[in-house]
Amino acid sequence: MPMPLHPADLVDSRPVWLLQITWASRVYRFSTEPLSLTDAAGMDLPFHNPMTAPQLEQSLDRLETEPAESSASMRVVFPVDVAAERQKGYDPVAATGELSMVLVTGRPGYPTPRQTYEQRYRLLVGRLVNPQWSEPEEAAGWMAFTLREEAWQDTQTAVPLSWRITLESWTLASLDQVGKVYPWVFGSPGVYTDSAGATQKKGATPAYIIEIAGGNVNKLLIAGHPVLASTVTIFDSTTSQSFAVSHQTEAGFTDHGQQVAFVDITTPGAISRTESEYWVCWDGGGGLANPFGSGALEKLGDVLQWVLTLGTIPVDYGRWAAVAGMLNGRKVGGYINDPDVLPFDFAVEHLLPLAPISVMRGPDGLYPVHFDPDLPASQSVLHVTAGEAWKRVGAIQAERNRDDVVNALELSYAIGHEESSRMVLVTGARNTDDADETHTNYARISQERYGVSGSALSSAVLWEDASAQGIAADLVRFGSLQLESAPYATAWSEGWIQVGDQLTITDEAAAWVSQRVTVYKRQPSDTGWEFLVMRDDDPAHDVRAL
Repeated sequence: MPMPLHPADLVDSRPVWLLQITWASRVYRFSTEPLSLTDAAGMDLPFHNPMTAPQLEQSLDRLETEPAESSASMRVVFPVDVAAERQKGYDPVAATGELSMVLVTGRPGYPTPRQTYEQRYRLLVGRLVNPQWSEPEEAAGWMAFTLREEAWQDTQTAVPLSWRITLESWTLASLDQVGKVYPWVFGSPGVYTDSAGATQKKGATPAYIIEIAGGNVNKLLIAGHPVLASTVTIFDSTTSQSFAVSHQTEAGFTDHGQQVAFVDITTPGAISRTESEYWVCWDGGGGLANPFGSGALEKLGDVLQWVLTLGTIPVDYGRWAAVAGMLNGRKVGGYINDPDVLPFDFAVEHLLPLAPISVMRGPDGLYPVHFDPDLPASQSVLHVTAGEAWKRVGAIQAERNRDDVVNALELSYAIGHEESSRMVLVTGARNTDDADETHTNYARISQERYGVSGSALSSAVLWEDASAQGIAADLVRFGSLQLESAPYATAWSEGWIQVGDQLTITDEAAAWVSQRVTVYKRQPSDTGWEFLVMRDDDPAHDVRAL
């Protein structure tokens, strides 16, 4: 996580931009004013090669699961002949760079840094894109380029390659189960409440035959890891039966091999022992233990953190941990057994659409920005009044067209391996005859303004009514009313404000009175910073001008 800037840091100081480029196994350091920084070992690191101030834009897309790439354009002068280096085979496109900033005091050209090298404010890490060099009117070391964040991609799947049923590990496995993937199981999938309030069960995660003898199934593998459940209910094609959960290491070894969870179904009962497909309901406890707390891994924020640990994409875990508590009021349950699915892809498909966050790239990896529509104005990072210090430099713009409005939403859940068993409909009309239908004032107001504009979603990881209803209501709240954006120009001293921060603005010309807004974009200008803020039309919180 970048070192946070605070308002006090910017008093009587100014920023100096720093750039480090690694090219042809050498590190080149550039800055907008020549200076040296002291590192943790006490060594001075000179930043004396000239560069122009970067054209940097950091922006946030609303509830976006695929993070946008930030970039910065600039010009530098290397202490070497760039064309000559290129002829040696050193392609600038292969170079990497880091853009950062420090605060300094003193006269321009004679800066005194207020930070050490390790305390620099890191902004962007990426590769050089479309570099230009050998400009006839420039020095031999001149180069212009864009530094763009890399599009990270997981290089390993969510399920380890070794998690496969083989005859070496399971000598009595059913032949048609060989090659099946051990599933990760999180939460307690398969248990739900019907519209009458009664608890129901259904098969939700696969069970694989790891021991069969004489045509009768003896053992079923239910997870590729230890689980918390003491019992589970196994479903065949027609009926179900509860069994105790046990653990065993592959191939019977205790000193190595993967420990898995299984059930022995040899006890006489209702279930058939001659079928080829079985499913599990986790009604006797959860799957994975929560590595971030107690109990089962079932809270949305914790599950998101865990899924990201399975991959290789750089992740800013500190920021995810900070947001997890805000998401943990929702519960999820499901499994992962697709041999090809990548961890972040699983999160994008199943988890992130349920969370009021956008995902961004930073120097330390992916990080979330949380949208809390009920965050009180008192918790805004800054209260401002439009004027010379916060000057609006453009028109207010509507960001949502009528076709983009969603004010009625049908969310299907409790799916398991069959069709959906539950559905919640969020709309603007009150209907007390349907327990699956709920109404909100946001949907009602929106439908009165724009007419009914519906959408339908389904989730394979939602089982709890309260979580499904809350998520559906949030999606309608975020999608039903207008968004307005406005650009403001400020001084350098406001550079501590980050994308995603909430502000409170009073702008008489805009008829905004203590309006809560979110910073969606920031970029440096010649004299300070420019911010694009977004205002949600929120009747529950807005202060209306008289």
